[in-house]
Amino acid sequence: MKNPYVLGLSGLSIVLGFGLGLTFHRHSSPRGSGPYSWNQYGHNPHRHPVFLGAAAKTESWTHLIDHAGMASPASVVNGIVYAGTNGNQVAAVSNGHQLWRVRVPNQVMTTPLVVGDHVIVGVGNKTFFSSRVRGTGWSGVMALNAKTGTILWRVATHGEVMPTPALFRNRVYAATGAGAVIVIDWRSGRVLTKISLKGSYVSMSSPLVIGSRLYVGGASPYALYAINLTTDRVAWSVPIPADGGLDDCSPAWADGRIVAQYTSYLTPSGNPMTATMLGTSSHGKILWKTDLGQGTTALDEMQTGQPTVFNGMIYVGSPVTDSIYAVDPRTGHIVWTTKIGAAVRGNPAPIAGQLLVGDSLGRLDTLSQKTGKILRQVRLTPATKAQVGAPTPTGFSGAGPVIVGPTLYIVSMNGTILARPARDFLVHKNS
Repeated sequence: MKNPYVLGLSGLSIVLGFGLGLTFHRHSSPRGSGPYSWNQYGHNPHRHPVFLGAAAKTESWTHLIDHAGMASPASVVNGIVYAGTNGNQVAAVSNGHQLWRVRVPNQVMTTPLVVGDHVIVGVGNKTFFSSRVRGTGWSGVMALNAKTGTILWRVATHGEVMPTPALFRNRVYAATGAGAVIVIDWRSGRVLTKISLKGSYVSMSSPLVIGSRLYVGGASPYALYAINLTTDRVAWSVPIPADGGLDDCSPAWADGRIVAQYTSYLTPSGNPMTATMLGTSSHGKILWKTDLGQGTTALDEMQTGQPTVFNGMIYVGSPVTDSIYAVDPRTGHIVWTTKIGAAVRGNPAPIAGQLLVGDSLGRLDTLSQKTGKILRQVRLTPATKAQVGAPTPTGFSGAGPVIVGPTLYIVSMNGTILARPARDFLVHKNS
């Protein structure tokens, strides 16, 4: 996301098979459906949360959490959907029934992580406290009881925690808006250490964990960082010629490469801009950069899409060009481009040779994985109106679909969680 103080800167196989107010409702939950934990954004390093073999029933429901909207995908663990909202809420929903909902001190733009009986969220907002620190009010990391929503612990941070944290070896790694990664024991909430990112604040770039390394993008200065999780020290950092977006894009793992997206301005005024896809080696060498095209985007919106890697291909949208791309991670070559007519920020979900993506108009778009041809477009939720003087993401914003068994789950900027049969969006013919 652009810093307003500086003008002009700104495949893994699909798995088979502060007073705080609390609202609680008892409801039985299904068993054995979906994954049993959720350890990072997108669930896995390839960033595609698709679980076709889960022992789950087909669901179809819509549940309103609050009208403030949701900026990151939900997590679905053991049949329960967990989501955080821009209206300072965290909720758990089972088959359309709210199990609990808790109010927290600030916005929750993260995907809730789930480990054991803990639900872990980052808390914070996008307002700049200073030119070097993003986040005002109480910011930090909180753990809630997965069954009741009761607060188990909370850790205050300097700067927001809008990126989804990552779990590794009983530790929570949370990137902040003040140029650091905070390391916390997930059980006790005890802060173990703080890793400096050399001043780079992180907006929505959720850390990628693969092996014993963590990768994250930061801004001011714009750089991609690798952290050695054995020593909890920065292994390397690579300066990126970005003016925006790198700190918003959650990097993905593409068979030995780290891939991410960033933007560059063509004029000092900030718009229009160019979207660029980037591939680096695990040792920090830039392997390729690919120009995705030019366009414009609202200055305080996320400027980059979230990549998904599946079967040796990167699938990613761009809110700058309103297009979706298939990119070869070995070379950066664009295999196909499809103009979608709306911004796509969330991860595309690959299934049955097709891609399911949510766009800013509130549509669920179905594309051919092979050709990019648009096969179907279904409007699920209306686009939200931009606030005067503060344009906001609309429709599905940064949230991509999560598919568990036969059901697709997606959250909207209208504040709803939607569950629908995945088959309703698939085209059952040669594409």
